[in-house]
Amino acid sequence: MNRLVFILFFFPYVTMGQTWEDLTALAYKQHKELLFYDALQTGKSALDLAEKQFGKQHIKYAVSLINLANLNRDCVPGQGEAERYYKLALEYFDSSEKYKNYIFHGSACYNYGFFLEIRDKQNEAKKMYTEAYNIYKEKLGVTHNLTLKIKSKL
Repeated sequence: MNRLVFILFFFPYVTMGQTWEDLTALAYKQHKELLFYDALQTGKSALDLAEKQFGKQHIKYAVSLINLANLNRDCVPGQGEAERYYKLALEYFDSSEKYKNYIFHGSACYNYGFFLEIRDKQNEAKKMYTEAYNIYKEKLGVTHNLTLKIKSKL
């Protein structure tokens, strides 16, 4: 019985049969509630589930990489694995014919740009913002609020 309690304590999200969508929403909620450790653990569970259930070539896996990068950026600044997760997400989009220049690709570029900007890597950040702007401009149009937000960074 103690072993079961131990497993449930350390793997609560996997054992409760939650979906990828449930885990993603829970990580967002925990982040908003400043439960950073929980948000990171839930984000990792969402990534693991996406990999197991859908595979590394699925868009949900890439979205999980972006989410986990954002959580690391916000929850453990300077110590987390944000940059690694951003780079993995960008590699996914750059190698995907189907999802290259997809809206989530723009999101990965924008968020990685922000990550670079707050680390005083302005030139690299500008490259990411430019790539995000071009994707958003194509997919959302030049007058969309997200496109305009990114344009202001250029």
